[in-house]
Amino acid sequence: MANVFQSTILRTSRHRSSPSLFSLPGLTARPWHRNDLFEFTDILKSNFDTIRNEYDAVALHSKSDYEAGSNEHKLHKGEWDWHSYIQKGEKNQTFRKHCPKTCELLDSIPGLMTKIPFAYAFFSTLHPNASIGAHTGPCNLRLRCHFPLYVPNDNSDIGLRVAGEIKSWKEGEPLIFDDSFVHDAWNRGGSERVVLLFDFWHPEVHLDEREEIVAMFEKAREKGWMSSSS
Repeated sequence: MANVFQSTILRTSRHRSSPSLFSLPGLTARPWHRNDLFEFTDILKSNFDTIRNEYDAVALHSKSDYEAGSNEHKLHKGEWDWHSYIQKGEKNQTFRKHCPKTCELLDSIPGLMTKIPFAYAFFSTLHPNASIGAHTGPCNLRLRCHFPLYVPNDNSDIGLRVAGEIKSWKEGEPLIFDDSFVHDAWNRGGSERVVLLFDFWHPEVHLDEREEIVAMFEKAREKGWMSSSS
């Protein structure tokens, strides 16, 4: 049975999976995952120009939809913009108007996470001199992919640290990690760092388990145990 808990003690460990709200026992936990284990990474690479052009379009015509009052807002310093396709499990069809190919590619990814409040997919723009403080994700059910579209030059101080190990973004090279480990990010460069960020189910969460978890959250909403916006 999955455990649901609010935790601050476990989050003090930088080298253990420490989800802040929901834990499914028995899943393999490692901070970083190899790209070559996921076929969709090659598809993303081959569509790099298209995805970046669609980011340019949506950033030009739409304002950031970063939600005030979310936990992330308490963590970051400086400017951090979102242009979201999936927020808290719900798809934004307005996003599709500007980014049809990006939506098509995301929807084709096996295990793309939707329908539960821990699911996100968005263009994440971290502006110069912005940072996101150390934190853990809410659950161990997902893995997270960063597909970098714009990265400051190689001499810039930029990085993503997961469980104490720092990696730098490189345009067109996906990074896959487990955000239930303590992680933080920063951009001290002179230009924006833009990634397509999305969540997908941990490969060891079986299809029937996914369906049961989705049904559990639907029931929680129906019973009023959580708001529809949670």
